[in-house]
Amino acid sequence: FRAILERTRVAGSDVEDICMGNCLMPPSGFAAMRMAQIVAGVPPSAGLQMINRQCSSGLQAVAHIASAIQAGQISIGIGGGV
Repeated sequence: FRAILERTRVAGSDVEDICMGNCLMPPSGFAAMRMAQIVAGVPPSAGLQMINRQCSSGLQAVAHIASAIQAGQISIGIGGGV
């Protein structure tokens, strides 16, 4: 997440939600994503969720963040896949 924030020049404290798609993630995978969130400077209060939709996990994660922004629920979010 740190590289995304550096490239976009967005402060980690401004991120309100993170949604990542990952197919067949091991049980400990969520903890690794939470650690990456904190190390990047995104506060623990920001939402973090993982989506598993097989081949379209990353696309669904991006669509979820875009929908939340469009609905006015959040202003800044990170969506992607691994």
